[in-house]
Amino acid sequence: MKKTATLLLLLFTSISLFSQIGNSTCENALQICFESPITYPATVGAGAAEVGPDYGCLNTRPNPGWFYFKVDTPGDHQLFITNSNNRDLDFIVYGPFAEENNWCDSLTALKTVDCSYVGGATETANFNSINSGDYYVLMITNFANLATNVSVVQNGGIGTFSCNFVAPCLISGLTVTPSSCDTLTNLYSLTGQVWTFNPPSANVLNISVGEQSVEINGPFTGQTNFTLNGLSSNGATENLIATFLANTSCTASILFVAPEGCLPCTTTVTSNSPVCLGDTVRITTSLEGSGTFQWTGPSFFTSFSQNPEFVADSISSAGNYSVIITGENCAATRDIDIEILNTPAAQITTVENEVCEGEILFLSAADVPFGNFEWVGPNGFTANSRNTIVSNATPAATGDYIITLSLDGCIGKPDTISATIFPSPVITLSGPSQVDPSQNTSVFEVSGADGLVYFWNFLGNSSLISNVLYSVDKDTAIVFWDGGEGNLSAQVIGIDQNGCYSESVTLEIQVEIPTGINNLQSTANIKLFPNPAQDRVKFYVPSEDMEFRCLDLSGRTVLHKMALPAGYHEEDFSTMEAGCYFIELSNQQRKYSAKLIINKP
Repeated sequence: MKKTATLLLLLFTSISLFSQIGNSTCENALQICFESPITYPATVGAGAAEVGPDYGCLNTRPNPGWFYFKVDTPGDHQLFITNSNNRDLDFIVYGPFAEENNWCDSLTALKTVDCSYVGGATETANFNSINSGDYYVLMITNFANLATNVSVVQNGGIGTFSCNFVAPCLISGLTVTPSSCDTLTNLYSLTGQVWTFNPPSANVLNISVGEQSVEINGPFTGQTNFTLNGLSSNGATENLIATFLANTSCTASILFVAPEGCLPCTTTVTSNSPVCLGDTVRITTSLEGSGTFQWTGPSFFTSFSQNPEFVADSISSAGNYSVIITGENCAATRDIDIEILNTPAAQITTVENEVCEGEILFLSAADVPFGNFEWVGPNGFTANSRNTIVSNATPAATGDYIITLSLDGCIGKPDTISATIFPSPVITLSGPSQVDPSQNTSVFEVSGADGLVYFWNFLGNSSLISNVLYSVDKDTAIVFWDGGEGNLSAQVIGIDQNGCYSESVTLEIQVEIPTGINNLQSTANIKLFPNPAQDRVKFYVPSEDMEFRCLDLSGRTVLHKMALPAGYHEEDFSTMEAGCYFIELSNQQRKYSAKLIINKP
């Protein structure tokens, strides 16, 4: 039973290569006899034996080597199998077969005469032959899959094998190891081994690579070492050929890779450093002819390009970049420092970003020494200073204001502020521009958008006015005249909920008693009782045919009667809302007025 084992793969690089013998299939089995021990290099990495034969005890069949022999004297045979490196080998023997080379389809269990799959570096095959001239087939496997030289010798038994055949000349087991490139000459050398079987009598072996060769004289007894000097380092795949000069059909070859050229290359490395963060770094390498390039740098950077480019997306990409250059028969290393500039982001410090139309919008940003600032905004606004203004701002200046900072030619991340310019409210003032003071009161009104608050001012001869009453939202003013004549003006300013003021509106007022009624007498002495009142009010009409009016604070007539006779009268005010009212009695000669207060329980 095979002991538990792990198959190891022998990995060869271009520095050490191994040529296999050509008997890895049954069809290519080699005839042998045992006048002397048989030694050959075991196959490695050749895969499993072909499908078809019954392999008996061999659970695995890696790296097979096939042989056959012809019985001369029948009897018992004992074959001893060893190897130079104590590798694990296994075997199976088939036979007998009456005809030569007519057995590959007949390797059955009935034809198996011995088999071993035990762990160990030595094996012994035992079997009995019956007839002279019968053939037997031997397959040996390299279970370890590691390089070794296998030897087979007959060390027991009375049976013998026929050596009456012409053994073919074979060259196998070819290995080659290139040296490193000589930096003074750009040359290298090869050392290796070759196995020969049945060399020709005039046995001169030629080892060549291109035009370089070396000749080795016999005798050859198996393994032969060789050295080949003066080869040009060029990194190319080369073919080493071993050939007997007396029998050029007895040849073998192996491919290998020559070392790269090692003379110094004439080359320079430049870049566009320093670069801004986020820009592209461009490194340029000059080299005559073709070559390979192996770049390394910060943040695990690698590249195989002659002129690598990459985006400097992080400050960690700054630092030293180095390259190994292998040109046509030359080599070099170069490095270059890459500087990445990190411009700080602009930072807006503006406090007030909502202003009224006509005011100044102040724009400011944090200072960065030696920095260059640029503002852009709505309505084509631009500025090239850190702190700037939008004077006499209009609603068209509403929108986003963006500032960018540049330093050492690099532009940092911009900052943005949204500004709002509220439009100024618009108001209109209406009322009489010519006033008869004998009429006692005049009403002035201002109109504008909802939510406005109004501020009134009467400028000029203020003695013309005895009192001014305003509506709750101050959009109406009732002016009580004192009876004099002169000029004054009413001025109003509105302010909206955003704190924005309207332009002031002014109405020029001329106070004058009309010609023809200068003799009109006026008094404010109407006797009202009770006052304040809740419903009915008594008053005295001093003359015949007087007109009666009751006005509210807006100057609107709420009760009107014509041609009241002289004497006491009583009016019902129960339908009136609580508040202040004005009572007027007038005819062509006189006018009387009084203030009435209506209270409700």
